Amino acid sequence: METIQRRKAERREIWVYLGREPGAEMICDGCGKRVDRVHDVDVRTIRDLPILDAAAWLSVPRRRVLCPYFGIRSRTPTNRR
Repeated sequence: METIQRRKAERREIWVYLGREPGAEMICDGCGKRVDRVHDVDVRTIRDLPILDAAAWLSVPRRRVLCPYFGIRSRTPTNRR
């Protein structure tokens, strides 16, 4: 998690910004090998369940890696294989 912001709009909101762990490996979901290059990053915004009567939002970066064997693929966390 990078940061948490509490915003006061018409309705109270809590925003959680997720980020990449420093030094975390990226694994191609096609071949399962370690990849060093990121092709692009797309940030997705997801509404979560309310927290203490405030709307909760998650900002989640989605990385696509550039695999030398499979091309552009989604990044798979190393703890899922």
